Amino acid sequence: MLEELDINLDSLEEQELLGCFKNEEGISVERISDHLFRSGVLVKLIIGRKRLKFSYDFKGLGIDFEKTNSKDFVLGHMENGKISVLPLHLEKRLTSIEGALRNRQKRLSTGFNDQYMPLENYTEFKKDFETTRQEFFMVRDEILDIWENLIEEYKLKLDVLLKDVNAIERDRIYREMVNVIPSKQEYKDSFKMLMSVKTMPRIEADDDLNDEIANIIKKDIVGVIYETVQRCLDKACSLANSAVSGYSKGEISIRTLGAIKRISTTLRTNNVVANNDVVEEIAVLFDEAANLKSPDEISQIMEIILAKGYVYANKNSIPLSFNPVLPSHELERIYNLL
Repeated sequence: MLEELDINLDSLEEQELLGCFKNEEGISVERISDHLFRSGVLVKLIIGRKRLKFSYDFKGLGIDFEKTNSKDFVLGHMENGKISVLPLHLEKRLTSIEGALRNRQKRLSTGFNDQYMPLENYTEFKKDFETTRQEFFMVRDEILDIWENLIEEYKLKLDVLLKDVNAIERDRIYREMVNVIPSKQEYKDSFKMLMSVKTMPRIEADDDLNDEIANIIKKDIVGVIYETVQRCLDKACSLANSAVSGYSKGEISIRTLGAIKRISTTLRTNNVVANNDVVEEIAVLFDEAANLKSPDEISQIMEIILAKGYVYANKNSIPLSFNPVLPSHELERIYNLL
């Protein structure tokens, strides 16, 4: 949720951003919750495995990490002060797979702690999840196929590393650094990659809920709309900002031009959640810019997008994550000319 945003449930009628949910009876959280229930799902990832990494204080043991034999252990099993039982390249493969999936979830979600996804995004993410899950367990199985060799290699390198430590300390440290190793079966069974999918909570006018709990749920529901708009505006205005910045330095990059051609689809997919008129207007402007070849004309439209999004965000107390290249008074001037 947007930590900076203090949602006042008593002033929904005054909140411009919620105008699309207004009818002759006004704005109700019940109507918003029904819309979110139909438009998307809550996606939670459950990823786990035994992390065969630990910290150890080698100070005072007389180990020379610059020695050739010690370097084998350091380069293969030590990073950022932590020891990895597995070779670092295997540990990094697993970490990369996990991180990429979580980043994908974050990019495709529009709110509720990176869990709420429009249905179209969920369909895409579900395919990514299945592919990633197969890769995750494939790497696990590769490790299990050579498990005995990996553990033996770790022990041999560790023994060499501790060669210059006095015998009593060496045996103690060796045992401590080997006892952390699980059995092959324990390591295998520790792997899990699951996806929990639920609908957004629905609020009915006659729900018999404790007032405090009801308010928490209602703020979460309204917060999804705010966060969806915030993410759309932030993505759109950041891109427009990059284009204006590049143009001022002599060139809009090919990467930025490519993003301009693609972003309207993303904005519209996410805006299904918020039904926000300004987000749609910005998507239309990106469509227009995508068909232009003149950098001058593209930059002019990017300035309009930047002004429209920046001023609208300020009016609705929506934080943006970047500093615009144009001063606020210039953005206000452009906005007032629209």
